[in-house]
Amino acid sequence: MPNALLARYFQGRGLFGDLDFSALKETQPDKLFAAWLSLRDTQRNAMDAEFREIFELSCEKGFRAIIDEAEWHLGADIVAREEP
Repeated sequence: MPNALLARYFQGRGLFGDLDFSALKETQPDKLFAAWLSLRDTQRNAMDAEFREIFELSCEKGFRAIIDEAEWHLGADIVAREEP
């Protein structure tokens, strides 16, 4: 996950305010990981569950579920379907 999105996620929870996400290299998460490990287990477990849910929605099956739900609420196709 890009650092910019991680920054929004953690800032929304009031965490890691002293961590400069813009200075972190995308491929070197050492400082972020150290900050993550400094959290209480209960905090990490709750966020770990949220990250799993986010991952589930980002796969093809999750994407289809989001599209189907949006189309049901809107009553219209929002993605062009391929003909079989």
